[in-house]
Amino acid sequence: MLSGSKVRSFLFRFYIPFTLWFLLLAGAALNVFSSAGSSVLSSGQDFVRVFWFLLVSGFLLALLIPVRFFSERVEQKREGLIDGELPLALLDALPDPFLVKDHELRWVYFNRVFCDFMGYSAGELVQKNERNLLGVEQAESWRIKDEQVLLTGQESVGEELLPEPGGGLRPVLIKRTLHKSVSGRKFVVVFFRDLTGVRQAQERLQQAAAEWSRTFDSISDLILVTDGDSRILRCNKAACDAFGLGLDDLRGRRSCDLLHDGVQRHERCPFDQMRSDNRPHSVEMTALGNTPFVVTVAPIMENGRFSGAVHILKDISGQKANEDKLLKALEDLRNARDKLVRSEKLVAIGQLAAGVAHEINNPIGFIGSNLEVLKEYVAAYTSVLEKSDQLAELAQQGSKEQVSAFVDDLRAFQRSVGIEFIRGDVTDLLSQSRNGVDRIKKIIMDLRTFARDDANQTQEPVKVESLVDHALALTRNSFLHRIELVLDYAQTPLVVCNVQKVTQVFVNLLINAGQAIKDKGIIYIRTFLLEDNVHVEIRDTGNGISAEDLGRIFDPFFTTKPVGQGTGLGLSISLEIVKKQGGDILVRSLPGEGSTFTVVLPGDKVSDKE
Repeated sequence: MLSGSKVRSFLFRFYIPFTLWFLLLAGAALNVFSSAGSSVLSSGQDFVRVFWFLLVSGFLLALLIPVRFFSERVEQKREGLIDGELPLALLDALPDPFLVKDHELRWVYFNRVFCDFMGYSAGELVQKNERNLLGVEQAESWRIKDEQVLLTGQESVGEELLPEPGGGLRPVLIKRTLHKSVSGRKFVVVFFRDLTGVRQAQERLQQAAAEWSRTFDSISDLILVTDGDSRILRCNKAACDAFGLGLDDLRGRRSCDLLHDGVQRHERCPFDQMRSDNRPHSVEMTALGNTPFVVTVAPIMENGRFSGAVHILKDISGQKANEDKLLKALEDLRNARDKLVRSEKLVAIGQLAAGVAHEINNPIGFIGSNLEVLKEYVAAYTSVLEKSDQLAELAQQGSKEQVSAFVDDLRAFQRSVGIEFIRGDVTDLLSQSRNGVDRIKKIIMDLRTFARDDANQTQEPVKVESLVDHALALTRNSFLHRIELVLDYAQTPLVVCNVQKVTQVFVNLLINAGQAIKDKGIIYIRTFLLEDNVHVEIRDTGNGISAEDLGRIFDPFFTTKPVGQGTGLGLSISLEIVKKQGGDILVRSLPGEGSTFTVVLPGDKVSDKE
């Protein structure tokens, strides 16, 4: 900004002399034109017009000189040296706005950024002063601070509120330093830094810190932040409440001492494990009395170096209680499942009752008949024995003629009762009766195997064909009169399984196959070995299963049978049994073409080698 003395100097040195010189030049020109008798100035009115034209043109030309003068001074302040003493062009490259004042606290330079900072152009700032920019009070405060820097030479740093270009106030950091030129002149350099962004960042940081603190304290798990020696630096509210201590009381204490209740460290101390490899480790342990926790310790790494750890203690007492409840519920579920399996067995036995009864009644019938015949044979034998006793007595007391006659009578009696026939028939009757007893015994054994308690989980090697035979012995009489059986057994290895449960699977499948055939049909049973697995294929020529129902046949309680003829548990239980044996049940079916169920069981590789 230019002072009053420099303006006066400008007027006396440039503007007034140039104006007088121009007027003299204009008068001389008019005199020349007048003496020459110029036609242009033929009248006094024309002379006056020319005179005023030259005067106004000279005045406008003179106005260009101060504008050029001010422009040159502004650019001189902004681009070059002030009196060749202060290197301000270098300072103009600084990103922060700054202002230079001389020893009289007059503005001698400001950079382009300062113009934008104050919201004025360079020309506008040249014509202003601190009072009309800041106000009287703040301008006076600036003067006092500037003078103190000039007197003491010590820099001054402080924050103030300055007007924004668009209105309002903004926080600004102002730094004043003293600069001395080569000639010894003093300059006050004032640097400005807008703190609006810094303040906003600080506010955001404070808000984030407050939000983080609230979040940290709202976590229900116990969280301890420690240094590299496991000394607590910070913990959340849940940890303070759990230990019954404030943060100040907990700070500096070792987390390991708190977690181990002051006794010997845990053999699987998570902090020690974490320090061994600088990786997170979790350990289930009790702390705070007898409360079960899962303690997780994770390292805090700074520039690849271990600097501390975060301890997270998750109270799992509720989880433990839920696990106990879940185990109990699981046990109840197992019991209920076993009851369902037994119930399904009872249903199967009920469905097999008529056939089993017929299978047992048949041998019982002919055994009873044989016993009646044997009774008659025993009576005949008894009569012959009585006569034999009489013959023995007669042989001792009677004559030879009497004995001979009695022998003839005895022979005649034996012929009359058919003693020779009886001798041969008794053997056949006894053999038939023995076979009948064996058949009954086998049926009872099959029933015992099928109905054996499910609690027996014994796994034993067995030929799968024998299990199919057991199942057929129980089921074939229920459909023997109308269904033909076709068996095709291969040389399969032993399978290791639960005999009674796998037998139940075959019984269920055979019952289903028999019920699928309404009138007459065929059940094909084939065994074969494929990829070390024993396959048992049961195919019927029944009605088949629709595509819609095929995907649901293994669902519990799903059945396509009429009400009262099925529980809907047979196939689901069968699949569960086979799955537990390490196998599977495959099915394919088309409506009207029958169904094929294939039981796949892993073969016993040991028996194969043997």
